Amino acid sequence: MNTVLDLEKIAKENEKKLDEAKLHTQYKIKYIKDYVRRWLNVAINYRQRNIVFIDSMCNAGIYKTGIKGTCIEVVELFVEYAKENKNKQFYIFLNDYNKYRIEILKIIISEYKNIPTNLKINITDKDVVEYLTLLIEKNAFNNSCFTLLYTDPYNFGIPNLLSTIKAFIDKYYCELLFNYFSSDITRNKNNTSAQNKMSTIRNELSSVITDINIDDDENKKILKKLINTYKNTKNIKYSFAYRFNNANNTELYYIIFFTPHKRGLELIKESIWKVFNGEESFKKQIDIDKNQLKLFSTDELLINTYSGPMKEAIIKLASGKKELTYDNIETYILENSLLKDSQIIKPIINPLLDSKIIEKITPEGVRKNNYKESKYKINDKI
Repeated sequence: MNTVLDLEKIAKENEKKLDEAKLHTQYKIKYIKDYVRRWLNVAINYRQRNIVFIDSMCNAGIYKTGIKGTCIEVVELFVEYAKENKNKQFYIFLNDYNKYRIEILKIIISEYKNIPTNLKINITDKDVVEYLTLLIEKNAFNNSCFTLLYTDPYNFGIPNLLSTIKAFIDKYYCELLFNYFSSDITRNKNNTSAQNKMSTIRNELSSVITDINIDDDENKKILKKLINTYKNTKNIKYSFAYRFNNANNTELYYIIFFTPHKRGLELIKESIWKVFNGEESFKKQIDIDKNQLKLFSTDELLINTYSGPMKEAIIKLASGKKELTYDNIETYILENSLLKDSQIIKPIINPLLDSKIIEKITPEGVRKNNYKESKYKINDKI
């Protein structure tokens, strides 16, 4: 878009009201932005006329040094796509409970000129639970909407947030990106002075997970239970959680992605490989700048690293079933590893076939080299 804003000036004038954009935050923004662009490329070709992005905890739109926040990056993407796709109606809903941050956000948005008429931006300053509840009650996002909900809390344990998000994704056919602050549990679990905080966290998790036991469950187990809870809703079928670490390389949070369609799962993997070079988590120590010279291909090394456990997992999966479809294999790998859909046949299926651990059953009338319409099973002869 043509508008050039002096975000550094706005940030300096409001420095005390703004947060610092730490390195993991900057890469979180890059990650969400990259996925939203891929999501938009799909959305404009779907039958739904209305394309909707909801940032239910949007912050001020900028950080102390003038770095753009997620919501401003998304606004600029939506302006670009709205101008190019006049047959679609674009909506952005931005909300944050902090009135001062919302005032700054409104100033920034007001500076944009020539926003196309097929883009509407709605800005509010409500509590996130109240806000999402109102959207649910309004019945605003019907089958004519292609919707993405983004919820990025500052910490974990906001009362009724998890159950409200669950109600939202159960009602609306949409995708969800949610920041799960696992470090809040780790940091406060054994802290005797944080009993009130842990009580809040415990109550919040118990509101959506029936068999939760924070005292005994490891963080990964709690994460899995939370994911399964959301996947038991009417619309969500697939998920993937990407871990972010702090400057000391300690687990900080997960951005959990939920989608009704496997295409979304494929696209989120593309974003991970684009922004993080396919690394299993964001770490300050690694080189995640693709513009820097590399002495060798890390992609091939990572694919080999990830494919080993996945080959073992597929053998175990095939052993428990009479036959596996390609979709069974692909879905398992996409949800349980960093591998993309294009990294399944060559590094995983072909080695298992070559070693005769599994065999491919190709239906009559289907070409022998057609993997996706074939079925797979453990070789009875081994």
